[in-house]
Amino acid sequence: MMRLSVNPIGPWALIILGAVSVLAATWWAYRVPVRSGVSRLRWVVVGLRIVAVLLCLAALLRPSVLIAERKTESALVLMLVDSSTSMTLTDEVGGRSRWEVALETVQQARAAIERIGGASVSAERIMEEEAAGLQAQYYRFDGQLTEWEPSSNSPKDQEGDQAASRPGVGVETSDSAQDSSSPKPPEGRETALGSMLAEALRRHEGKRIAAMVVVSDGASNSGRPPLTVAEQFKARGIPITSVGLGSDRTGPEGRDIAVREIVTAPTVFVKNELQVRGTVRARGFANVPLEVELLADGVKVASTRITARGDDEILSVRDLKHVFETPGEKRLTLRVEPLDGETLRANNEVGTYLDVLKGGLAVLYLQGPNFSWEYKYLVTSLDTSPDIQVDLAVLRRPATATTSELPPDALQPGKYDVFVLGDFPARLLTTMQQRQLADRVDQGAGLIMLGGRDSLGPGGWRDTALARILPVEVHPGDGDTDPPGGIKVVPNPDALDAYVMKLASNLEESRAIWEALPPIPGASNLNRPKIGSSIWATSPDRRPLLVAQEIGLGRSMVFAGETWVWARASEASFAAHRRLWRQIILWLARKEETGENEVKLTLDRRGLRLGQKLDLTIQALDGEKTPIPDASFQAEAVRLDANGLAVPETNMPIDLYKSGAEARGSLFATGEPGEYRITATARDAQGEILGTDSARFLLIEDDRELENPAANLALLKQLASITGGEFLPPDKLGDYLEALHRDSPARFEVLTEHRIYDNWPYFLAFVTVLTLEWALRRRIGWV
Repeated sequence: MMRLSVNPIGPWALIILGAVSVLAATWWAYRVPVRSGVSRLRWVVVGLRIVAVLLCLAALLRPSVLIAERKTESALVLMLVDSSTSMTLTDEVGGRSRWEVALETVQQARAAIERIGGASVSAERIMEEEAAGLQAQYYRFDGQLTEWEPSSNSPKDQEGDQAASRPGVGVETSDSAQDSSSPKPPEGRETALGSMLAEALRRHEGKRIAAMVVVSDGASNSGRPPLTVAEQFKARGIPITSVGLGSDRTGPEGRDIAVREIVTAPTVFVKNELQVRGTVRARGFANVPLEVELLADGVKVASTRITARGDDEILSVRDLKHVFETPGEKRLTLRVEPLDGETLRANNEVGTYLDVLKGGLAVLYLQGPNFSWEYKYLVTSLDTSPDIQVDLAVLRRPATATTSELPPDALQPGKYDVFVLGDFPARLLTTMQQRQLADRVDQGAGLIMLGGRDSLGPGGWRDTALARILPVEVHPGDGDTDPPGGIKVVPNPDALDAYVMKLASNLEESRAIWEALPPIPGASNLNRPKIGSSIWATSPDRRPLLVAQEIGLGRSMVFAGETWVWARASEASFAAHRRLWRQIILWLARKEETGENEVKLTLDRRGLRLGQKLDLTIQALDGEKTPIPDASFQAEAVRLDANGLAVPETNMPIDLYKSGAEARGSLFATGEPGEYRITATARDAQGEILGTDSARFLLIEDDRELENPAANLALLKQLASITGGEFLPPDKLGDYLEALHRDSPARFEVLTEHRIYDNWPYFLAFVTVLTLEWALRRRIGWV
């Protein structure tokens, strides 16, 4: 059967009005030549012009011929079977697993399709010839969609990428075949139900899909929202029929203890106390005391008890502390011993790594009651130096004859290597503490006093034990200077090559950096430097600003102002501020000369879950702990076995980019759970190796599949309701397929559109008419 159809480009009234106007304009243009002409061809010319106009007007109606054809095409049923690890739970009748019931359901569906004369086909052989019956295409799914033949349980090669929007969702391919008597067990660590529905639909674009059958527990925990994807199926008229497996009540299957997180500092110094925190989820163990253990390299070093008051509760773990006696890379583990009745025991512990540093420098910053930005920016600058730890003590009340606000052990020998006094008056310490502070310097510690309203002479330091070790004379009336434009710090030309003053690899660059630093807001007036001291920096009018000396076994320094303005001015001045303070601390502690290059690899975390991102930073330092700007870097990760040895063929190069003198990169956790090591190598401009560094991290198995064992049957019912499908128990799938066969006739009518206006013959006719019209007009002399 054939019929004509039109699809005008606009309203009929507008098209009719336009047609009349164009025809009238055509007749108006030809009225004079027609009346005055004598050739009979003039009427043919006008007729051809009107035919050309009518062809244009007809194209505006976009006419088509619709031909109805009766075709025979088998209806396709896509069957998606959940193969995530939650399908291994044994909450079906008779203690059977969800997976066992799923396999049995698929076999019954297969038998039903064969009874009604259908077939099971692969994606490459979806039959389009005349045939009756249903065709079935089977897939396993978790975070991937894999073509599957239930009789052999063998995944087959598929082309195309996943349409899922998250990393890790891909197409799994394999050419192996397994015997149907030993099906591959569910191993998927996630269920991306929505993404897999969308991917199955994409692979069969243009095919006649009778239904999508999902055999699952509905526990979707990844990828696109299933209900959003269901709207696409609804728009296409494709029903989703769900076969629900498992119980939506947790029951005894839901009892579980999961250690979710361990939190600690990335580094700690030998003999310093390390604090560890964490979180534990307890489900089904209300009022049961849980012992949480902290293990260091597999040895229990601390423990605490927690108790959940409800059936499902997130608990915080605190008060776990440990002191390491030896340096090195250490593995920490937070663990809860498995309890009877737990569903899953693999999630009872979580681990990370940290670096225990030897020879680390401990710095005590003493601040008086006057507010200052100095401590904040000093700590920010020194945060890049893991071998320097800064503690702050803010004292506000004057000391009595025997006590002060300073902790009693703060001035014990060996506790701190360097003391920084920032705008700190003498009255806040007892006389005994002042003597202790001077003794620490005599015994090898370092001390720097910064300028301020309560510092030096105005701070009452002249008649104290500390005045003896300072590199300048101290007088109460010294005062300070605060000019409107600030004070420029000018390095002493003879001191530019001193370790503290070198802000670049050569003197010219260092001088340029000092000149670019902004002025400091003000400075204390320093009195006469002592004999044997060194003036390293002055004001433009040659008043001393930075003076240092060696005293006993220690070193002391005075800087007349504060440096925080340099940290805030620009990125370049912040880098100078960071380098200057690191060098000041190292010089005061007599740690300025190591003589060896060093490569430092820093990871932003040492334990991560699948799918998380690990960021890393690499830096090459010369013998004076100065970054080497022209260094190049390489890094790769490798998986380690139980003995800490590299697993062959698991090397993963890491893409790096330069950021100043550092190299940075990222690694996404997509491999097998376990222990990994990243090795970084630095080379100089000639390609010679400067050094290497390595760090381990743990890739933690993501147990989201078994963390909540309850089935989400409500989601499966919603998918069926939205798309016009059904929610079925497993034993009713065969009946559903037989009914679907009856309601999906193999023969159906298809309308094929043949456009009249949108083809080359129509265009050729239009050009021919215009050509003839022009030729005749030329012949009769109208052109």
